[in-house]
Amino acid sequence: MEQLLQSSQGRHVVFFTHNEQSHITPMLVLARLLVSRGLQVTCARALPATAYASYISTNNSNNTLSCTPEPKFQVESVEESPQHSCASCNACTRPRRSSSLTLCIMPGRTKSQIAFQPGMQDEVIDFIPGLMKGFRVADIPLDFLRRIPAELEGLNFLQHSKACAGIVLYNTSYALEVEAEALDALVALGLQIYPVAPMLNMDPCNITTVLYREDDKCLSWLDRQPLGSVVYVSFGSIVSLTREEVLELALGLEACGQPFLWVIRCIEGVSDVMSVLPPGFVERINTKGLIVVWAPQVAVLSHPSVGCFIFHSGLTSLLEAIWAGVPMIGDLYKISEQNTVFRVMTEGWRVALPIIHESRPHSPLRNCIETAIKEVLRDGGAAIRLRIAPLRAALKEAVGPSGISRQYLEQLVDVLLSLAHE
Repeated sequence: MEQLLQSSQGRHVVFFTHNEQSHITPMLVLARLLVSRGLQVTCARALPATAYASYISTNNSNNTLSCTPEPKFQVESVEESPQHSCASCNACTRPRRSSSLTLCIMPGRTKSQIAFQPGMQDEVIDFIPGLMKGFRVADIPLDFLRRIPAELEGLNFLQHSKACAGIVLYNTSYALEVEAEALDALVALGLQIYPVAPMLNMDPCNITTVLYREDDKCLSWLDRQPLGSVVYVSFGSIVSLTREEVLELALGLEACGQPFLWVIRCIEGVSDVMSVLPPGFVERINTKGLIVVWAPQVAVLSHPSVGCFIFHSGLTSLLEAIWAGVPMIGDLYKISEQNTVFRVMTEGWRVALPIIHESRPHSPLRNCIETAIKEVLRDGGAAIRLRIAPLRAALKEAVGPSGISRQYLEQLVDVLLSLAHE
């Protein structure tokens, strides 16, 4: 170890990440890969709360615009303002009215307000290079179209960071056809991109690091279930379901008649998760279902008893499900990029079904969940598994000894080593 540290002098990489499991896991895999190549790595901890004091507003008004974020600056005339283009898809932030009015080009209107208005969600977008055909405004990460309070500083920071970056790593792979088109479009814009996903099966230490206490008993429970029969339900580490959503999901799972493993981490405004479940639900499901606070997701998805995965359309979870070859169900809860992920997996790759289908838009949620599960598991999910198979093979090849994602990782290491000698 001492020899390794000595050899890494001058080759120090610092990692900053969002403090959520889906962000931390790939970061640590990448960090350990770099360490194995002789680089010294530091993973920064979260900043203290006082570090954000200057960003806290004493007037937390929800009086926001339904529009894309504007740069925070003042101009003397419209001609001096920068040209507008597609908003950054890395944040769910929006300006207050005061920051947007500096860019008025007609009374009461801003450029972004003209570009996207709340009534335009169904408009098809055909001007973003590399975007899958048929995407609507509602399908791309425009959470700022919804009326939620947010701060502009976060977006400014991300835009500034991207402008300063020599290399941008992407949690995707050229092995996936739809993603390859988008990546080529980014290259055409002059970005030096390294798509290195999936960060699976590439960890030299094979160590799992989790923020939440995992319930390993779920694996032994899965061992006792029939092959391909279990419905695995997890909405990640950020999503907090409402009482109504939990109630409907519980009734839908019970009605489908399949064994299920359900991860419930948090519910809005509820400390006792079990108190929200329908009366007698726990007794009725008995050994048919298992509820846990957290589960080792990669191990669960890889278990032969798992037949389908109900989730929040998160990108990391999607890659893990494809890696394991598990059919998916989504659409219950989507934030940030999850709209885009959902559209790709349901209509692009067709490896997932929506819970709310256009053929049953007004059906009770519990009925939609039951129907979706039965449809996915029909004939053991053979139809969807057949479509997942080439994607799964492509991802596994991408991280193989000569795979495209592995090559980008090697190039990244070479670049970092060369910087250390400059």
